[in-house]
Amino acid sequence: RVDRYPKDLKLKYDYAQRLMKFKKWDDAIPLLQAASANNKIEPDARVLLGECFLNGNKKPLAARQFETAVKL
Repeated sequence: RVDRYPKDLKLKYDYAQRLMKFKKWDDAIPLLQAASANNKIEPDARVLLGECFLNGNKKPLAARQFETAVKL
């Protein structure tokens, strides 16, 4: 469905969550980055982005996402 509705950011967010359950961090990152453009889900998307970066051993990027989420 994400391919069918490329502008639906909530779908991207939901799909990224599913990918994270299967530890597909690198696949979830671009979806969460796109989903963070939606103001309603941005804080949650930033937290999940931080988790993806943390699990992918990208600690500085993870810290930046967590800091941004806290500020929102």
